[in-house]
Amino acid sequence: MFHAGAVDARCALEREVVMQGREGVMGDRAQDAWEKAAACEKHAQRTSDAGLKALFLKFRDAWILFGNEAQLDEDANENEERQKKRAGEKR
Repeated sequence: MFHAGAVDARCALEREVVMQGREGVMGDRAQDAWEKAAACEKHAQRTSDAGLKALFLKFRDAWILFGNEAQLDEDANENEERQKKRAGEKR
């Protein structure tokens, strides 16, 4: 069972995760996500509330997944650009 403060923290974190996922923040999406994952890990280590710890770890895992997917997208886009450049050079 969550304490009132823990519920407020959970709601704030959920809003942050949703908003960060929706924002088209310029910059390195993968790096930003991995930094958020690291912050969630630190919060999980610092809390003594088992429910809140589990929530932070769940968010950490979600940020890691998002970061990995963003890195794959970035790598695929870079590879596509290289392929187009090579195709243009062969003409």
